[in-house]
Amino acid sequence: MLDKFRSKYIVHFYGAVFVPNKICMVTELAQYRSLKDLINHKKTSEIDEKMKLKMISEAAKGILYLHENGILHRDIKPDNILVISLDLNDKVNAKLTDYGSRRNDILLMTT
Repeated sequence: MLDKFRSKYIVHFYGAVFVPNKICMVTELAQYRSLKDLINHKKTSEIDEKMKLKMISEAAKGILYLHENGILHRDIKPDNILVISLDLNDKVNAKLTDYGSRRNDILLMTT
């Protein structure tokens, strides 16, 4: 299911590796880890206001994409927003992750 979603606002899922007693998911690299990690390691004042707004906007666009494709995330938090870049000139700085876990539900669509 995870590999069918393609948006610049959600972390790309490449596949899974099966090792004894474990399933390891292979995803796009987030150079700066999660938004929670960034908040814990930098003073909030060190993160540019425009960057904060851009990251929240990108997370919202990721949520919108999932909703448009029938997925309800149900676990939006700084841990599940991965920071790809801290350069405001980059097209995308933050991406949503953990959107395909067992905690999430497929929306029931009625016509």
